[in-house]
Amino acid sequence: MDRIARALVLHRHRVLRATGLCTLIAIACLFRMDFNADVTSSFQEGNERGEQFAALQEKYDAGDPITVVLKREAGWTDKAGLSALLEVRDALLAVEGVESVGTLLPEIHPLTGQPFDQAGLALVPPMFLGRITAGPGAQLLLSEDGKATMAMVSPGEDFLGAAKRVQEVALPQGVTATFAGNPVVFASVLAMLGWFLLAIPPTVIALLLLVFAANIGSRKLA
Repeated sequence: MDRIARALVLHRHRVLRATGLCTLIAIACLFRMDFNADVTSSFQEGNERGEQFAALQEKYDAGDPITVVLKREAGWTDKAGLSALLEVRDALLAVEGVESVGTLLPEIHPLTGQPFDQAGLALVPPMFLGRITAGPGAQLLLSEDGKATMAMVSPGEDFLGAAKRVQEVALPQGVTATFAGNPVVFASVLAMLGWFLLAIPPTVIALLLLVFAANIGSRKLA
């Protein structure tokens, strides 16, 4: 230990230069790190159905959608509920990176042949509101009690960015949302890894300083 200590003292300038160089290299490498948050491989590889599902996605160029479960205590089948759902749909479509949004509402107004929007909803007589949510596809996206519905958001190439931005969309009063799907999982995992990378280096430095100070007996020297 004495020889090591003397060598460090005698060659302290070289040691400091080498330490500084290693630190700079480590910092540069930190920004070049690449993480793969694709957790689907854990149940697709070696799983017959999982591999078939992945093959279908690749064949039809179908990316992983973002699933949004929307809840409204007053329900979605009245005109106020459908109007709120239109607000949510338009807000999701306005998110950068979102290509399409599928809900129980039709894309084309059945009476006018125009895109289904707030103005088109106002033209629907109350007696015909039930027909909008009575289709076979619509029923798959609506719960039995009518208080929960599902929206399928298809992101573009930047699916991670879209997953982050979708979760920040402002919702109408009385509406709550739960986000799921692989893009949301990937974005959450990468966010947690980012926090770990920000927290671990200063923690390690603090622990090293504490250990040095405890062994040397001097905070200044440590």
